[in-house]
Amino acid sequence: MTPTSLGAATASSRSRRGTPSSLKETFHYHFINAQGAIAEVEQNILKELDYQSTLELDPRTVDRLRHVPVANEIIVHAARNS
Repeated sequence: MTPTSLGAATASSRSRRGTPSSLKETFHYHFINAQGAIAEVEQNILKELDYQSTLELDPRTVDRLRHVPVANEIIVHAARNS
């Protein structure tokens, strides 16, 4: 490894270490625990997505939309009726 590439690698490493904190200043996010059984990780992801979706809409809007079927429910229903 040359001194120049070592310097670039070190600079790149320093840059990556600062990224999460600087991103958090602009974007609100949570780390999702991806350790454990697949079913457990899937539940962690679904909980986080559910939580994030409530942050984006007024709670009254979320309550009204909870009754609207999602696309895969509509497709299943349509397939049963055909």
